[in-house]
Amino acid sequence: MSPAWLRYRSLIDLAGQQAVWWSAVGLVQTGHSELAALPALAFVGASSWVFGVAALQLAGIGALLGAVLDTLLVQAGCLRFPSDPGRPLTTLWMVGLWAAFGLAFSGSMGWLVRRGPVIAVLFGVVAGTLAYRAGARLGPLAIAEGPSATLAIAACWALAMLALRWTARRLVPAPG
Repeated sequence: MSPAWLRYRSLIDLAGQQAVWWSAVGLVQTGHSELAALPALAFVGASSWVFGVAALQLAGIGALLGAVLDTLLVQAGCLRFPSDPGRPLTTLWMVGLWAAFGLAFSGSMGWLVRRGPVIAVLFGVVAGTLAYRAGARLGPLAIAEGPSATLAIAACWALAMLALRWTARRLVPAPG
């Protein structure tokens, strides 16, 4: 029998995801970008301790995807980080956000794992683009002008959603 609080895993994960995101944004905006990965690291550590190796693997896949895809976006001139101008790679705090997001596929994003790949792609295109636009409006990242940057972000998020969905389907036991 699992503890009663596990019934609230999705809500706990969603709250954790939001806390990590807002903490990272706040730290970057207040000039503490070197600390902005710590909330994600704490969240990944706690989630892995509670939910085991599958959570850690999802976080690792999320971090790897984020590091590669965001670095590609930086290299293509679609994305940059005002707190670290001229940086040729993504930031550690963005990789942390991606790691935390990978965990969501065993929690608040579990619904997406149970849907088809087309839903995952559509979700990635819309939600990923909106998340980056929100980050740009708040200031910790900047998106290049024009539709090509938005299309590149949407494509990267579509790929990430497919990869995370696929990974979660293999690592996380189905409910029930």
